[in-house]
Amino acid sequence: MLSDLLNHPNIVPIMIFSIPIIAIVVGCWSDVTSKKSNNALKQSMIDRGMSADEITQVLDAGRGKKKCK
Repeated sequence: MLSDLLNHPNIVPIMIFSIPIIAIVVGCWSDVTSKKSNNALKQSMIDRGMSADEITQVLDAGRGKKKCK
């Protein structure tokens, strides 16, 4: 079964085009889920009553960035 599939004449072009498309879709999906998680975190901080400055401070601390004042 697998050998028949690998001997199919169109398998190479199909794989050449499908692998990058799959990689792009997975990358976009990962980006979307990361943004959803970040937005949920921000919403939970807003629900707790944190100010915009406090939220920015927490998010910057998580990224390892330092702000100059």
